[in-house]
Amino acid sequence: ILIFATERNLSCLAQATTWFADGTFKVTPAQFYLLYTEHARVNGVVKPMVYRLLPNKSEATLK
Repeated sequence: ILIFATERNLSCLAQATTWFADGTFKVTPAQFYLLYTEHARVNGVVKPMVYRLLPNKSEATLK
């Protein structure tokens, strides 16, 4: 599992009242199964905050 985020993005995510999440399989590098992103609304605009490259889509992995 690889997780990419900046401290600023994590701070924005922690302060956000609404989070969004999405996963895609089509743009994932061959050694990973899923690109999972978490987004937050910042000043009325939804922006990606965290990117995760995951080996599978099991519930345990997503936690």
